[in-house]
Amino acid sequence: MSDVATQTPIHDYVHLSEWNFDGPVTFYDGKIYFSLRILCDFLGVKAQMQLERIRNDDTLSRFLRQVPIKTRTGVRETWSIERRGIGWWIATMQRRIVREDIRAHLIEFQEALIDEADRRFFSESERNPLAALRAQIITLERRYAEQERYTRMLEDRITRLEERRDSKTSE
Repeated sequence: MSDVATQTPIHDYVHLSEWNFDGPVTFYDGKIYFSLRILCDFLGVKAQMQLERIRNDDTLSRFLRQVPIKTRTGVRETWSIERRGIGWWIATMQRRIVREDIRAHLIEFQEALIDEADRRFFSESERNPLAALRAQIITLERRYAEQERYTRMLEDRITRLEERRDSKTSE
């Protein structure tokens, strides 16, 4: 069942202050879309290459669609990426291809996503089936640290014994 209101595009502009980005968005079919070309221009990457990359990615391609975007020359059907897909697209982008002046933001963003994914993947929440795995990993890390400490202690002891032996043989 399709609601007429969700099929009528609503055009607006957004300002993302942290990235210093101003650009058009379209609310269409119940979702918010950004023009892929405009985002690519902002990032300093080639739009055609990114379009192909997104099309060939099973995860990202779900967020790619042609929607009416308001441009300087009017409303045009434009390859756009749904808001929910932008994070994954940027997270999987090669750092070396983006504009140098926003590369630090990209790295910071990617690291924040990695930290968040790690937190969610290994959270101690009862709802998370990986909580037991996280507990096992912590136990293994502690065991490894204990074994490493014991190994260093044995190495020191062997070194002292060898030094004692060497000093007796030289007498």
